[in-house]
Amino acid sequence: MRRTLSIAALLAGVVTVASAQTPAVSVEAFTPQGEVKNVRQVTARFSGPVVAFGDPRVEAPFEVQCGAPGRGRWADTRHWLYDFEADLPGGIECTFTVRPGLKTVDGRAVAAAAFRFDTGGPSIKASLPDEGNEGIDEEQVFMLALDAVADAKSVAERASCLVSGIGERIGVRVIEGDERNRIIAEQRPRAFDLFQALDKRARRALLAVKNDRFDDVPITLVKCARRLPPGAEVKLVWGQGIRTPAGLATRQDQTLVYRARRDFTARATCTRVNAEAGCIPVLPITLELAGTIARETALGITLKTTDGRTITPTIPPESKTVESVEFRGPFPAKTEVLIEIPKGLKDDAGRPLANAAEFPLKVRVDDDPPLVKFPATFGILELN
Repeated sequence: MRRTLSIAALLAGVVTVASAQTPAVSVEAFTPQGEVKNVRQVTARFSGPVVAFGDPRVEAPFEVQCGAPGRGRWADTRHWLYDFEADLPGGIECTFTVRPGLKTVDGRAVAAAAFRFDTGGPSIKASLPDEGNEGIDEEQVFMLALDAVADAKSVAERASCLVSGIGERIGVRVIEGDERNRIIAEQRPRAFDLFQALDKRARRALLAVKNDRFDDVPITLVKCARRLPPGAEVKLVWGQGIRTPAGLATRQDQTLVYRARRDFTARATCTRVNAEAGCIPVLPITLELAGTIARETALGITLKTTDGRTITPTIPPESKTVESVEFRGPFPAKTEVLIEIPKGLKDDAGRPLANAAEFPLKVRVDDDPPLVKFPATFGILELN
């Protein structure tokens, strides 16, 4: 009898020791963590089976604290997934904590743990004008579509402009209130791509703008605090530390590069036999503008020839504005023509012509090329 009890006690001790040596079950992998954009799914992998295969239980292994809705499910006995209804915008923080008392299918406790991630501070998803534009205005307003609403004070403190030729950072002015609403309304036809960049919220954004509810749209308007020099490279820096109203801040700079448009100038161009020659008489002479003017204004530009003719530019009737005007020949050979502009010519931004003193502008017309001189059904082309 004593021998039987001793064997039973020994076996019980072996079972106790074996249970004590059984490794604890824990979360051995969890993604995402830290800062990450465009999150759609969370995945967790446990070191041992937590649910039985095919178990219909919907009890979640985590307590979820997150600013966006989602739903969890078991993929198998060890893998748990949590799907959000849409890609997460910026400014979202989520914490997943192992539920207290969670046990495996064989009754072992799952080690306590907590995992956190966020989608960062507000970042730029698209801009108007587009990044890389080389003709921005000297007083350009930048419309920035963001992945989260930005705190205006932090934008004013942390955003800046870097301009070539100016050795210091230039602050920005955040445009708010009625002025912001007016600009968005004016740019409504051009801003469709900007709203599209808001992903799943694009339809809501478009509807809000259509109904003049601009406060519902995560678009920030800024402009550099000083006038931009013509032709200068401009970097708009969306700086580290710009935050959401809840306080979640960007961790690094985001830079958009542009170039300011050149001075409003005008220059004559034409086809020449070589760089030193005058214009070919039978081909058009074009006045190219480094800016845009109204069609009615462009019709006031004229070309006068030595034989007393005044030629007006040829402009398609459907063109409301133009960036160049063309005068069609033929022009008298081996002469000069004179291009005249209206007094006080300005572009659509109100900029006066920077080289107005060069007008009336003389343009040299060359002799007719050999091919034109032959009044026959054949011609001769010069070698070389």
